[in-house]
Amino acid sequence: MNNFAARQIVLNDIGELFAWEDRGDYCEISTPFLDPSNDYIHLYCRIVDGELVVGDFAETTTYLKMQMAPNTLTDKHMKQIEMVCRSLDLEFHDGEILGRCSPDDSLAESVIDVAQASIRIAAIWESERAS
Repeated sequence: MNNFAARQIVLNDIGELFAWEDRGDYCEISTPFLDPSNDYIHLYCRIVDGELVVGDFAETTTYLKMQMAPNTLTDKHMKQIEMVCRSLDLEFHDGEILGRCSPDDSLAESVIDVAQASIRIAAIWESERAS
């Protein structure tokens, strides 16, 4: 599968609310969803071993670390992040939220799951701030 084929899957499977931009080795998907700072969530799709992988390039955890005091991302926070990813059947690797999508799976579902995880993980800071 090449980027053109992946692009067609995205355009056919996701719809007009999402924008797609080819970046060479990966494609950027702009979602209609907002993070807690009211920025649009951008996800990235790439092909790894014939499988589409949707991720956030660790932007969510970078945002979370920027909002918190230095070195305050605790084991409790990491467990919350892992729980969010596990509940959506996603991976969390080196700070990146990842969803894998075989050719028979719905790419739209994977994109929605990764976006939802991004929102929920970014909201950890909001819940910490409120308590």
